[in-house]
Amino acid sequence: MEFFPAYKCYQNVQSLGFRTFIKLVDDNSIYEPFANQRDYSNISQNMYIGMNELEERK
Repeated sequence: MEFFPAYKCYQNVQSLGFRTFIKLVDDNSIYEPFANQRDYSNISQNMYIGMNELEERK
């Protein structure tokens, strides 16, 4: 994955999108909720972003 400084990311997010990573505290692993997963193609994923919250539904 290529690294871009913040100002470049802010410029590119509308055309390139962004990736979301969540660090799970219990087992110290990284979860990418919207990754392309061939095994789960029939599962719908939605993200809701509020002022002070983030919610993901599968």
